[in-house]
Amino acid sequence: MIMVLGIAFSILTAACWATSPLFLKRGMKELNFYEINAIRSIGFLAASFFIALASGPYALAWHSGYLVLFSVFVNILICNIVGDTLYFLAIRDLGISRSVAITSSYPLVVTALSYFWLKEEISFHVLAGTALIIAGLICMRGSERAAHTTSRVKRGYLSALMAALCWGLSIPLTKWAISVQGIDPVSLTFWRAAFLVPSSWLLWRFMSRKNTERWLSLRRAHRGDYMSILMSGSVGLALGGYVFALAMNYAPASVATPITASSPFLTAIGAIIFMREHPLASHWAGMALIISGSIAMGV
Repeated sequence: MIMVLGIAFSILTAACWATSPLFLKRGMKELNFYEINAIRSIGFLAASFFIALASGPYALAWHSGYLVLFSVFVNILICNIVGDTLYFLAIRDLGISRSVAITSSYPLVVTALSYFWLKEEISFHVLAGTALIIAGLICMRGSERAAHTTSRVKRGYLSALMAALCWGLSIPLTKWAISVQGIDPVSLTFWRAAFLVPSSWLLWRFMSRKNTERWLSLRRAHRGDYMSILMSGSVGLALGGYVFALAMNYAPASVATPITASSPFLTAIGAIIFMREHPLASHWAGMALIISGSIAMGV
């Protein structure tokens, strides 16, 4: 029964992570990246608040030192301000399916940092996973004909790689806060959201200070765009992170990781159905290699 719960939570995690980019793409019609991140942060905070409240009011209070709290703030800047902004740019330039697959290469960075900082050993399956991910990235990059490889495609590919770098840098910080400092994952998620809201809105205010038209655009944006972006924050960041923690509690990593790593394939299928994207055969091959490598490194 416990294993069944772990598999169920793993499937739910994959579904959350797969649908979040679809919500994001839907909300990119009239809003820029800074506005998207700011609006999304509200959905993240609201969902995180209710999850923390359901887990126990103690999760809403901070019970550790200021150094750990500062690390949460740094984590937000690296992962959700810089990394996610690059991710939005990649989605716009490359499309959903390719962007999600390329950013799934972040275990490369996690492994390197875990080895040098957390002193974790690198095993054979980690080396094999590294080779698979690199091969997948080559497939994703080299799939365009030279005549059609525009500067926009190149920029999107580079943005996706840089987003993966930022996410990879943030994960060891999260692991350090949970494993070394003993921070409850639910509390950590809530405080990440609490930092993201003022940070993202202050960044939007700074970037829009000389452009009054952005203020009008934010007010005139379609209600459906707002709801899509709010759902992306609630489903992808808050609910996805929470059920992933539950999955890891009820199932071993060797079971949960392959299931949750399938989210890029689910995203690609959703992009085909709802966004009219048509990945090439080499795109599918690249996805398969990157996902296989991520599974090998996570097991």
